[in-house]
Amino acid sequence: MLNWETIPYPTTDGKGSIALESISVAINAEEAGSELAAWFFVRWLLQPTQQVRLVDLNGLWPATGHPALVAPDYAAFHPAWASALKEGVHLTLAPETASWGINRYVLQDAYQRIYDLDSEYFPNVIDVLKQTLYDYTGGQP
Repeated sequence: MLNWETIPYPTTDGKGSIALESISVAINAEEAGSELAAWFFVRWLLQPTQQVRLVDLNGLWPATGHPALVAPDYAAFHPAWASALKEGVHLTLAPETASWGINRYVLQDAYQRIYDLDSEYFPNVIDVLKQTLYDYTGGQP
């Protein structure tokens, strides 16, 4: 039987890094009753029991805490699922800017292009990536 393990992205200090996107909630504030109901739903959704159910349904990490502690049964059945989140691993959150919704796709496209190329072409792809992001954001970080 194979034993799979997820590893974080390598770093120079050897501890590794994991990039995560934060969660967000959008609530339509058009009607006070609907807005209050939405807030109650979000509060219910973030409860530990609901987080466990969401992990069971979609296999994604929970929004509220260490995956192996929030969903220990799922972690035991899928040992590679939370194995990258080890002591000392650096967590990096994706930028919380309005442009990130598009910029992440530009970055993914550049990564996919580099993945299949010889290293001599990397600088060209990086240059195009930088220029595309600059053009899209108007030079804003």
